[in-house]
Amino acid sequence: MMLGLSSYAYRWSIAVKGYIPAHPLDTRRFILKAIEHGVQGVHLCDHLDFIDQPEEELKEIRSLIEENGIFVETGASNCNSTYLEKMIRISCMLGSHILRAVPEVNCDYSSDEISYQVEEIKKNLGQVLNVATRCGVKIALENHGRITASEMLSVVTGLDSEWVGVCLDTMNSVVLLEKPEYTAELLGPLTITAHFKDFKIIPDPRGHRIIGACLGEGMVDFTVILEILRRSGVDPNINIELFIDRRENEEVTHAWENYCVKKSIHYARDVLRI
Repeated sequence: MMLGLSSYAYRWSIAVKGYIPAHPLDTRRFILKAIEHGVQGVHLCDHLDFIDQPEEELKEIRSLIEENGIFVETGASNCNSTYLEKMIRISCMLGSHILRAVPEVNCDYSSDEISYQVEEIKKNLGQVLNVATRCGVKIALENHGRITASEMLSVVTGLDSEWVGVCLDTMNSVVLLEKPEYTAELLGPLTITAHFKDFKIIPDPRGHRIIGACLGEGMVDFTVILEILRRSGVDPNINIELFIDRRENEEVTHAWENYCVKKSIHYARDVLRI
């Protein structure tokens, strides 16, 4: 296992749906930040600008990664086959052998409709397996809060391909009332990369609210998660992510993110020994 940094650790410094900072971090600057933190790799996700860069710029980004001896993984936002094929090719140009993809199911429908949606995800993924194989890029499906662990298991085992596995996220499935340990037990044997992300559940006027936390300050027992992964016989890269709230302004938010990243890296290294 190697320790990496997901670009969603800097979600407020880069961009998220509905929010773009005045001076967003671009791909190159994010990589340089990760190098400065001393991690062993980066997970470049779909909110970064590399997706729309010309081939020459992608070559320069790859050179930066290779010159510093770090690994790179990439992230796509959905499982549309045309989009995934584009992202697989971009991943190949960057030197990434793992592309995280997000399979989403609309849970507001009947069980029959949900089953149909799961089959459509399988169909879309099946359409890109040839290009994934040719490019040497494995697709890692992330449990993203819109698909249960058992549905994810059905998709991956149904495809029965060495080019499709799981990106295990330690927080996302809690919104589906799944404990992180349960999700890890079910998906651990199929995991090819991971997002380590912590959270707390706090009182709220309307009941309770889930908020992000620095690694080691929330409810996730990462020691148990690591034990499950090792027992499952897998050796994924561990990429740190954060789900922390914004602060009162952009400057304070960026400083807060940077502090939480440093603290989480310290925990991963000194406590988890990654």
